[in-house]
Amino acid sequence: MKKIAVITIATGKYIRFVPDLIDSCESFFVPKSEKKYFVFTDGDIDRREGKIVKISQDKLGWPYDTMMRFHMFSSIEKELEKFDFIFFMNANMKVVSLVSKDILPIKEESGLVATHHPGFYKKHPNLFTYERDPRSNFYIPFGSGKNYVQGCFNGGRSKEFLEMCREIKGRIDIDLKNKIVPIWHDESALNWYLLDKDPKILHPVYAWPEFVRINRGEILQMPKTIGQEEIDNYLLRGEKDPHLYIKEGKKIRIIQKDKNFFGGKKDLRS
Repeated sequence: MKKIAVITIATGKYIRFVPDLIDSCESFFVPKSEKKYFVFTDGDIDRREGKIVKISQDKLGWPYDTMMRFHMFSSIEKELEKFDFIFFMNANMKVVSLVSKDILPIKEESGLVATHHPGFYKKHPNLFTYERDPRSNFYIPFGSGKNYVQGCFNGGRSKEFLEMCREIKGRIDIDLKNKIVPIWHDESALNWYLLDKDPKILHPVYAWPEFVRINRGEILQMPKTIGQEEIDNYLLRGEKDPHLYIKEGKKIRIIQKDKNFFGGKKDLRS
């Protein structure tokens, strides 16, 4: 039986998403595996008889809560080395149908797994929002790359994943020392690292924004409580409806509960 570590970061209000994330993973995420959950948080959490490990983590503020994730992961490297695979998921994600062992990298593959960003799926690489500042350790020039991946769901074999964490951590430290912040923080770093690694790239439905309507499939409205701060953030970004789940049989598996990447109806699965 494969052993999988699932990591998430849930500081501040994000702690409220964790029970749904873990319950959904228990039901649908590589079900015949042995899973353990590592939650970086400043809140309280149910340990569930040893299935959940709380790692105390202060809220660092934007953008460090997300950009410093590779530092967080590296801080428990010795524990994570015990697992066959490691996957990171944003706290505000929910697995809604079967995610099989097919997402795991096989021996012939590079060992890393990432997910197409739906907003850049099948787009020309020059439209990708890579880090374009040549001063940054994560600089990618125009004319390079063929995929743009999301930061919200990625992983792979433990050895390769931890190697990635160490490399990115060191490069972020250098950028910060030089007062440089990559444009999309951890996501910029992830895209840079994967540029020449040939990772297994998953379809965007593995990290689909819940409120993006698509032309096919069943759309379910799921109630959730959000505060004025979240509402203000949605309005500032021009977002309309943060409350829709999208599901089409077994095709749509993981739904992201924040971030809008589209201006209207789109079907990106053809």
